[in-house]
Amino acid sequence: MGVAVVMRDWDDVIAAITRVVSDSLHKYSDQTLSNALVFCGMARERYKLPADVNAGYWPTIQLHWSATQPVPIELEIHKASFELYEFSGKLFKVSEFDPGPSGAIPAALVQCLDEFISR
Repeated sequence: MGVAVVMRDWDDVIAAITRVVSDSLHKYSDQTLSNALVFCGMARERYKLPADVNAGYWPTIQLHWSATQPVPIELEIHKASFELYEFSGKLFKVSEFDPGPSGAIPAALVQCLDEFISR
């Protein structure tokens, strides 16, 4: 279930994440929400806005960029990791990244996202 709002800024993204968590029938871990908020804080000045925010299959948060080049991407935020999906036709590639010891966004994830969604 996606949150149908136009993302004007990263505050809208954070509000959409909060709605996904509060509207869910599943319990989200505090760490999942924390990872999402830390990501948004880092992304605020660095990345284009996602097209939408969704709840994942597990209690995760999904951010989608559908018009990115060279391919659409999705970032799925878990309580203990981040997964980056790169879609190419019917195929996709998944890369998993573990947060740093202080909950920092993994440098390797930032490097990958810089290729797709930098402003």
